Amino acid sequence: MNVVQNNVASVSGRVSRDVLRERALDAARRVMAAEGHRALSARGIAAEIGVAVGTLYNLFDNFEEVILRLNLETLRQMADALETLPPGPDDPAEAILVIGRAYLDFTAARRNRWASVLEFKTSTPHRFQADFPATIARLVATVERALAPLFPSGAEPARRLSAAVLWTSLEGISALTAADTLRMVALTSAREMAEALIVNYVGGLKHFSVLPGDAAALPS
Repeated sequence: MNVVQNNVASVSGRVSRDVLRERALDAARRVMAAEGHRALSARGIAAEIGVAVGTLYNLFDNFEEVILRLNLETLRQMADALETLPPGPDDPAEAILVIGRAYLDFTAARRNRWASVLEFKTSTPHRFQADFPATIARLVATVERALAPLFPSGAEPARRLSAAVLWTSLEGISALTAADTLRMVALTSAREMAEALIVNYVGGLKHFSVLPGDAAALPS
């Protein structure tokens, strides 16, 4: 019997659902961090916390909920980390470089957990349906705030689009890194690629007279 099982057995009376749920999530965190989300199984987690598989399913809507909870937790941790960065430089490119480096440091330190965020998909309706978009909006908003000096009043849609372009491009770089396929695209590091993306994209915004999304101003 492992330590967690001993702890469960030693609790007098009925262990609350909340306590068991958190123990299950703790076990899933360890497996996901070490081996990735594909290594997770209901049977493995149930054995780790010393309960029957049926008991585990009574704690969650389904097994996918375990992964969804952890993925949402990872996104919220990243949002908290980016929102609490020290005030960045006044220059938008430098400010976004700070964000980009923090993003890459965060994902490198949580490689398997971040891979789960990028890779895990479910078509089943779930209780976190609104939480994922709201948390991602927090993340993109950090980039949008850094871009604000480049956009005049009334250009908010173009500013939001630029922030989304930069964010999704960073996600593309991190996805290739997580899959160990970045080297197939370029013989460079994720950091060098992200910095080139940010410097060139923001440099274009500084000098290009047509804002992103302003299709009416483009030559026909």
